[in-house]
Amino acid sequence: MANWGAKTVIHRPAVGSLWVGLGCGRGTSLAGMEAALTAVLSSAGLAREAIAGIATVDRKGDEVALLQLCAQGGYPLVTFTPEELAAIPVPTPAKIVAATLGTPSVAEAAALKASGGKLLVPKQVFRDLQGSAVTVAIALG
Repeated sequence: MANWGAKTVIHRPAVGSLWVGLGCGRGTSLAGMEAALTAVLSSAGLAREAIAGIATVDRKGDEVALLQLCAQGGYPLVTFTPEELAAIPVPTPAKIVAATLGTPSVAEAAALKASGGKLLVPKQVFRDLQGSAVTVAIALG
């Protein structure tokens, strides 16, 4: 039965004002990335139309599903070196990421670096059907 009294609020920041920081395991599926991005946007009440682009660490710049996600959404992909990302203070650094990639943060640091603004959605970690991790954070520029 429909709840006609329920209301949903979707925040629509200016088009091109949100930067999505995205980290992923090698070989992550497009479906897994899409599901993670959709879940984060939905839970934060943010409109997909406000996305300016997607940012990540340079080692993920050739990730097939990430390139497909950007192409489908018409988003530019911006990459940063681990050293650039390591210089960005983040609320939830990860020791395992620092040990493997040389930066304590990919998603949060990349979103902050690309936007030059403030973090709206701290990192959220998802697993796709194959068990690959997808990490998403969103910053407002």
